[in-house]
Amino acid sequence: MTNSKYIVYDNGIHEVGLIFPAFLQHSDMAAAVSKGSEVVGAGFVSFYTKTGEYGPEVVCEAYGQSVSLNTTSRKEDSEILTHMLNLNN
Repeated sequence: MTNSKYIVYDNGIHEVGLIFPAFLQHSDMAAAVSKGSEVVGAGFVSFYTKTGEYGPEVVCEAYGQSVSLNTTSRKEDSEILTHMLNLNN
């Protein structure tokens, strides 16, 4: 995946990450999936792989900001997105 965007929202229990194509607006995706939950991070995401304890892992690097949500990426967003993609490890 290249040129992907993401949002992280707090659903009241935990923070949930969502990665989506760059042609969609952050605000449109947030309205469609977060259902009134607070968006706590948003921006762009790049991917690379590394060798983890159980084999290859995808690592996400969150960066930038969402103009439509007036929200920036946070350090913990990278960790949330990486964990989400490596749930089987």
